[in-house]
Amino acid sequence: MGDRASDDIEEKWVMYKNRNDWADLQPIKQNDGPHSVVKIAYSEDFSDVYDYFRGVVAVGELSERALILTEDAIQMNAANYTVWQYRRKILEHLKWDLQDELLFCREMIVVNPKNYQVWHHRRVIVEWLGDGSKELQLTKIIFAQDAKNYHAWEHRQWALRTFGLYEGELEFTAELLEDDVRNNSAWNHRYFVQTRTSGLTPQVLRSELAFTQRAIERLTDNESPWAYMKGLMNDTSGDEEAIEACWRDAQAWCWKLLKDKVSSLLPTLLSNSNTGAQHTSNDQLNDEEPLSLVSKLPSIPKGSISPHLLIGVLDFVTHQLEKTEDLRLKDTPLKIALQLCDTLAAEHDCIRVRYWNYVRRRLLHEHRSSAATA
Repeated sequence: MGDRASDDIEEKWVMYKNRNDWADLQPIKQNDGPHSVVKIAYSEDFSDVYDYFRGVVAVGELSERALILTEDAIQMNAANYTVWQYRRKILEHLKWDLQDELLFCREMIVVNPKNYQVWHHRRVIVEWLGDGSKELQLTKIIFAQDAKNYHAWEHRQWALRTFGLYEGELEFTAELLEDDVRNNSAWNHRYFVQTRTSGLTPQVLRSELAFTQRAIERLTDNESPWAYMKGLMNDTSGDEEAIEACWRDAQAWCWKLLKDKVSSLLPTLLSNSNTGAQHTSNDQLNDEEPLSLVSKLPSIPKGSISPHLLIGVLDFVTHQLEKTEDLRLKDTPLKIALQLCDTLAAEHDCIRVRYWNYVRRRLLHEHRSSAATA
């Protein structure tokens, strides 16, 4: 585009058909056919630029003036993939300074952060350079505008995979989650990094559980950390005993979280039900208390307890059922699981009533013993 004559006055735009240095090229009008259904009302400047772009492509011109023309065409429509592709052809032919092209890309991305074509162009240029060192900072700038920009996240993950730039990435996700614990993109990215660096080992699982549980305690009604925790628990491999110890500790934490919530909502009912009960510690429930606790859930007003908390408890109880071989030991956890399904279906996640009824039937089919009751 034209240079600025001063800080305040932009150089007057001259259409290509009025430029002497383009007099040798024959522009090509857009052919919409003899009976176009909906004729687009292009501006005169837009039609002028794209008429000359079609002319350039027709003769296969790969010149510096053609490169400038593609910039004007992109400024008018950054989503035109044909212009971007032809621009790359020119850059390659001219052996253009690709660092200058990165600067142009950055300018276009800041203005068009959700444009697929500009991100793809950026990726190709970075691949040609073989250097992804600037991509993390670029995406960080875009996240400051929109922390959930899919194109920026996809580009960042591509750069990490391609150039191995994982150092400090977990700390980066922690900063984003400190700013916004609901940032589901950051939770997803944290899982991406974990699975491609240290891997999901029992040691990583225990550390990540502590991180995730702190986030849940900050905001219980936030699905992202619950989903993250479930993914960690299900996908960790290694020492089975160590993994099961993590499951038990996380289950105890989840029950404690539910107990504290129910206690705050129904303090009288809960204290009456626990009269005479003995606790091994403040963080553990005795064998009878979980069933007593879930029996109080129907008394809790709709919307006053997070369905994600109840689903989390159900996930742990389901895991307990799957790991228990003695049918007689399944009776109590099965009753708890069925009560949770009923509560979710009737009160706290009723939009998915059919789903929770299905889960209830499946649990009965898979775990019911002769002593269990529906």
